[in-house]
Amino acid sequence: VSDPGLFRRRPEALMELFLLMARHESARGVRAATIRLIVDHLYLVDENFRDNPRVLSLFLELLRQRRGIYTQLQRMNRYGLLARFIPAFGQIVGRMQFDLFHVYTVDQHILFTVRNLRRFAYGKYQDTFPHVTEVFERLQRPELLYLAALFHDIAKGRGGDHSELGAADARDFCASLPLAEEERELVAWLVEQHLLMSQTSQKKDIGDPETVIEFTRVVNTRSRLDHLYLLTVADIAATSPRLWNSWKSGLLRELYRSARDALERDPEHWLDRQETIEASRDSVREALIAEDLLAEEIDTLWKEMPGDLFLRLDDSQLAWASAEALRHRGEQALVALRHRKDLGVTEVLVYAADYTGLFATTTAVLDELGLNVLSARVVTTGGRRSFDVFQLMDRHGQLLDPVDAERLVSRLTRALDTRVGRQPLERPVPRRARALRKTTKLSFRSARGGSVTEVEVACSDRPGILSQLAAAMVSSGVRIHDALISTLGDRVEDVFLVTDRDNRPLDAGTQELLAREIDRRLASKVNG
Repeated sequence: VSDPGLFRRRPEALMELFLLMARHESARGVRAATIRLIVDHLYLVDENFRDNPRVLSLFLELLRQRRGIYTQLQRMNRYGLLARFIPAFGQIVGRMQFDLFHVYTVDQHILFTVRNLRRFAYGKYQDTFPHVTEVFERLQRPELLYLAALFHDIAKGRGGDHSELGAADARDFCASLPLAEEERELVAWLVEQHLLMSQTSQKKDIGDPETVIEFTRVVNTRSRLDHLYLLTVADIAATSPRLWNSWKSGLLRELYRSARDALERDPEHWLDRQETIEASRDSVREALIAEDLLAEEIDTLWKEMPGDLFLRLDDSQLAWASAEALRHRGEQALVALRHRKDLGVTEVLVYAADYTGLFATTTAVLDELGLNVLSARVVTTGGRRSFDVFQLMDRHGQLLDPVDAERLVSRLTRALDTRVGRQPLERPVPRRARALRKTTKLSFRSARGGSVTEVEVACSDRPGILSQLAAAMVSSGVRIHDALISTLGDRVEDVFLVTDRDNRPLDAGTQELLAREIDRRLASKVNG
């Protein structure tokens, strides 16, 4: 700024400066004297400034630029203008988030979410974010996505549901912008539903058409799906440098594709369950025959399997696990593994004679080896054999190396063949997690048409948590049929589909018994 009186005469120049910076790539920064002028004139950013159509148009135009959007928003935040222009944003500047999930303050997390969206627009980091650029290219108004990113966590720390409160803030702010009504509603909807896709992919069985149908009915349009997918990926990746991985990427991509396919069909025929099963069965059967496996043996193996196996395992998992089981001879336990580089996980098949406590024994061995369980598909055949598929990472979030893989196969095979129960390891809670310890919360719901009970456990993370939960279920007479494991920094939100020993949903008495047992086991491990 060459004239010190510019901002007093023309306050909208405070916003215009950042738009000019974005338009001119040769401009490398803002001089110290100009920064002082901006800070000294922040008092001009009042209600008249916020309602000024010229200011609002300049801000929206900034969000429409080809380059420099994140950089200029970051500058606006650094100089204090963003907090003055959007008062709700001012409430979260520098606000810490007291967990081990978010490692940034709320304002930095929001701006890093915008930065990730800009990376999608540029096509950067395609190895880290595969498939998002092609979705981004479908957007006609990317600025709407940036607005949703700015507001998605803006209500953190106020109490109440931050998604609902943030949606109200977004709706009020967008009402002043030169946008069509449906565009304003899209921004508000994205803020309100910004957790929907991540929670669905990590807490529910996305191989089940009913899950996809439920999700698709909320999303309703391809445009909403595209925007929500991009916002979800950008949001998760902006929480912590270590949180985003190929496994989460694969789950979101699978849910996106299933929902996209459903939206392209007649709503009355969204993902017919039996049609999906038959398509999977035919495809996998053809692949197995191509591997010189006999059709009769394939059909015999599958005849023992529950019908929803073809929904709970994807075609790749089913083909691999079936081939391993068909080639296995004898009654001894089979522990087979493979690396899924596309998901960044190692998959482990446990094919063994079933017995009470098999899942608890398996998780105890995995815990002993320091392995992280991301998901578990627990299947019992008609011949009373387990057909369980686990997805694992090592303690560093990587595929298992040859040494860990060999140790796992050897130790788990021996444990399953001897059927000697293993108690979970006694490990203290790490010191840094004790201060952030949260109360354990359990919820019970009917699932799969009332045939099973869904148990959701939300509690502080600690070493051996899954094996402790499995042991609690064994001692309560509860059988695990599925497990979706979600670790969010310092807390876990695990979902189990369970029955009693007679394969019936849990009655009130068993639910109460299980809740007491989980509380007892987890409370005793708090201080080590």
